[in-house]
Amino acid sequence: MKLAVAVVLSFVVQWILGMPVFPAWAQGVLLPMVWVVGPPMRHRTQHVFLTGLGLGLAWDLLFEPIIGPGAIAWSAAALIVAWTVRRVGKHSALSWGLLGAGGTVLVAGFRFLALIPLGRAAPPPLVQIAAGTAGTGLLCAVAALLLGMDLPGRVRRYRRGRLR
Repeated sequence: MKLAVAVVLSFVVQWILGMPVFPAWAQGVLLPMVWVVGPPMRHRTQHVFLTGLGLGLAWDLLFEPIIGPGAIAWSAAALIVAWTVRRVGKHSALSWGLLGAGGTVLVAGFRFLALIPLGRAAPPPLVQIAAGTAGTGLLCAVAALLLGMDLPGRVRRYRRGRLR
């Protein structure tokens, strides 16, 4: 249940970042990319395609005028990220950040390719891709650092030590 709430929260914040109040480059930061990079980096690769497909369909429902391109882009990015994790094998915060940045470029590229046959393809501005890539990579690296700190475990150990 907590995971579903976290995924929904990431989509809500992504929707808020797309509002006209924020700069145009802010919508290029893909907050749900953490859910694509995280499972393979934590050795959970059973349902990577379904995770990407679910995120892509949710992306289509919220942000796209038609259903399909987001699902294609996110599922392709999820498969390539999972394949890369299996080949590289390094699970540091830097690799989380690089995979998040690469996933952002993959989503933008596959989304563009999926929209070409529909006649709706317009390449996003290079500044938006660069800012989105940097922001998403930074977000994924911070997520890796926070997971590595194991804050819930530290709180439990602290409470257990105070009760004695």
